[in-house]
This record gives sequence, structure tokens and C-alpha cells, in this order.
Amino acid sequence: MATLSLAKQATIPKLGVMNAVKKLVAVFALLMLSLTPVAPASAHTEIDHTTPAAGASVEAGVQNVSVVFTDKILNLADSTEIVISDAAGQAVEVSCVEVKNSSISADAFFPTAGDYEVTWRTVAEDGHPIDGTFSFSVTGTSEKTDFISCLDQASQGNVVIATPKAEPLMAAENTATDDTGIAWPFWVAGLLVIGVGVVVLARRKSSKG
Repeated sequence: MATLSLAKQATIPKLGVMNAVKKLVAVFALLMLSLTPVAPASAHTEIDHTTPAAGASVEAGVQNVSVVFTDKILNLADSTEIVISDAAGQAVEVSCVEVKNSSISADAFFPTAGDYEVTWRTVAEDGHPIDGTFSFSVTGTSEKTDFISCLDQASQGNVVIATPKAEPLMAAENTATDDTGIAWPFWVAGLLVIGVGVVVLARRKSSKG
């Protein structure tokens, strides 16, 4: 039966220690992958289209003004608003805003020709306030007939108007931020394990030397 040389016999325990350290590193890496929180995909609610389209031209009179989004929006109390003003900054009469799935809309009365700007705000499904503006032009003139604005309805006691600024819902962000701090103790423990393995390997080398 062949007898191992002294050099080979000394190499065997060293290889065993190195393999043990490699296994510890591999286990630590797998543990970290399983514990590291995965950030959710960041999807921002964007405008799909507006009515009228930005830069379009429509006739004077009652027109529906709407903003359609790529994702659903939240129908929170007093968090959605559409304000329309003419070139002189005068507000246009607007009906009460309707929120439906992924759109906001309101009827507006445009008495005269000119350029008009729409300023809107609402709350995305993830709780973040979103807002924007777009402009279009009106041609011709029109007389007001049976159009009733939201202010008219409020004066008649049919609706209550209150438009505080929509505040973001930070619960999801706070949860994600808190989760990132969970894994650090495991990183420390893993580094200690690797450090112990290196020390053991070094001692084995010195003792066999």
C-alpha cells in the first residue's frame, strides 16, 4: 500500500481548511441574497393623453377637459382639481371634477377666443401627488346658456368645495427604507465567520510550517 509523502500529508489538512472556508463564503453569499430586500419596480404614473390635446384648437362654448393617465389614480376627497385660466389669468368656469379609474375630467365654458391653460392635480395610485399643465386655443365666441359651474352648485348648497393640497402617502416609502436596515447584522456576522476562517487557516499554515 502506497504511503503518502510528508508534503502531501501536510497539504491535506490545508486543503480541508480552505474548502471549509470556501463553503462558509458560499453559504454566506446565498444567505445574503435571500435576506437582501428587493426594491419594487419604480413605475411612474404618466399622462396618456389630454382632451383637448395640448396645442389643439376647439370652438368656444362648453367643452369637456380631461386628463387620462397610464395607471389608475386615487379618488381621495378634495385631492383632485382642474383649474383653467385665459391669457389674462382669469379663471374659466368649470364644473365639478369627476375622477374615474385612470382619468379626471370637468366641463368648462369658454366664452371667447384665445389661449387657455389647464392646471391639474390629483393623486397617483401609489399615493404620490402628481400635477401638470397643458394649453390649447379657442376660436369664436359663445353665450352662456344652461352651463352650471361647480361654484354655482356650491352656492346653491349642492356641493361642498374644499381643495387642500394633496399630501403623499409615505407608508410604502418608509417601509422600504426600514427594510434596508434589516440585513446589516447578517453582513457583520458573515464577515466575522470569514475572518475566523482566515485566522484558522493561517494558524494551520504556521503550525505545519
